[in-house]
Amino acid sequence: MSGAITSTNTAESGSLSTSDRADLHEDEQVIAEGLKTFVEVGRALRDIRDRRLYREAHETFEDYLTERWGMHHSRAKQLIVAADVEEEVNSAAGGAGETATMVAKSALPPPKTAIPTKTKPTVQNERVARAVAAAAPKGQRADVWGKAVATAPKDAQGKPKITAAHVQKVAATSTVAPAPAPATHPTRIEWGKDQVGRPIQHEHVARAFLERPRFARLLARVSQLNKFFEELAKSAAGGYAAGNMQDWRGRVASVREAVRFAAPYAICPHCSGDKCYECRNQGWMPEDVYKRVPADMRGDAK
Repeated sequence: MSGAITSTNTAESGSLSTSDRADLHEDEQVIAEGLKTFVEVGRALRDIRDRRLYREAHETFEDYLTERWGMHHSRAKQLIVAADVEEEVNSAAGGAGETATMVAKSALPPPKTAIPTKTKPTVQNERVARAVAAAAPKGQRADVWGKAVATAPKDAQGKPKITAAHVQKVAATSTVAPAPAPATHPTRIEWGKDQVGRPIQHEHVARAFLERPRFARLLARVSQLNKFFEELAKSAAGGYAAGNMQDWRGRVASVREAVRFAAPYAICPHCSGDKCYECRNQGWMPEDVYKRVPADMRGDAK
């Protein structure tokens, strides 16, 4: 991951340079092979996310995680945050090697609480790292870690035994500002409106409408796939593809129609979102179904 911190690649196009592709391969090797430590995996995922190394085959980082690794975005975030924590406290402890070098470039402020330099304990597991992340925002985590190291009970070799529970205990008595609380689920006021302007009043309907961007991304992928096929049809190997172009276009049109048909469009006018037979117990309807409802019943907002 030669460009994990220093890369200035801001390319928006889907294609990767030879260097980017090599870095993507290296990052994926870390994830696929070792999963040696949470730190290495977190760094690899962060590199792929920050430099958009997924862009050649995936629309978003979330899509990349799901399709390449079967991983939820929240899990990837945990690993990335844990790696951030390990790097920050390792730098504060004067750790040597790649971690210290990488963190030195981020210009994090020195901790207020000195970390003992004889043992230089590092974060040994992801659970402890997450506890440190929850205890303080970035830039202040080394202070919590320093206090945890200084007050932790010792094992038979005299090394600090630092657990997640101990970090939480230290954080409870610390003057360090706590990390920001995770965002809560949108309130009813924030649920917004459907595509015809009717306010959303039910959480299950709100959750469905939050998925609309995924349908849009899928349509974009269909368009991209269509473009690739048409380019292939013009290539030296495109004879048969060109001959099947009419059939291909018909199939693409069918896929687009299927995606549009499935996307949430409007609150069901029959039940106002309460779920009924007419909306297949969804509380909402796709556009084609909604537009078949008599206009006087729809009551579209102006």
